[in-house]
Amino acid sequence: MSAPESKPDPRKPPRIVVYDKTVAAQAQLETAITLWFNYDDPISIHALAAAANECFHAIGRNKGLPTIIQTWKRSLTNKQLKQANKVQNFAKHARTDPDGRVPVVTEYGDLLILDSVMCQAKLFQLWTPLMRCFYTRFALENATLLGRFVPLATREYFRKAVEVYELGDGSRVDYLKQVLPTLRAQAGESEPLLEPPP
Repeated sequence: MSAPESKPDPRKPPRIVVYDKTVAAQAQLETAITLWFNYDDPISIHALAAAANECFHAIGRNKGLPTIIQTWKRSLTNKQLKQANKVQNFAKHARTDPDGRVPVVTEYGDLLILDSVMCQAKLFQLWTPLMRCFYTRFALENATLLGRFVPLATREYFRKAVEVYELGDGSRVDYLKQVLPTLRAQAGESEPLLEPPP
């Protein structure tokens, strides 16, 4: 008697998936954001965010819209660059020092995500709902930092939204569960920016 045939998993990806730089950048960025919201592994967040940031830089560089972090890295000496890439290289090239250790500054992964989200906005004039969720939650957690980079009108809009919907309390996980379905319902797959970053 033969075993019953199992149904194929409709969510399983095909054996081969072809990516272009834009899709790769967005997919890695959204995966990093999902891990960030779930307080997941910092080195995985960093590795995905760094890869996405390099893709966004490659896409934007020829259009005069490079990422801030990759532009900054190109200004460094070789020694400084090695230090800046230490976590990224540690995650990718374990065979060079299989017993090595590396300190991961979690805020650097956050900034790689933020830089990529801002580059996405400049390049495509839209954010996905998940990117918008990251931006608003990051703004809640880092109001002083963003005050230097984000136009006042945009900051004020998000401040009012936080007050109206009482979004300031709770964890990132709670925030995502509360906000993401609303943004998806309002925007479909993506939503134009209120005000493109400068």
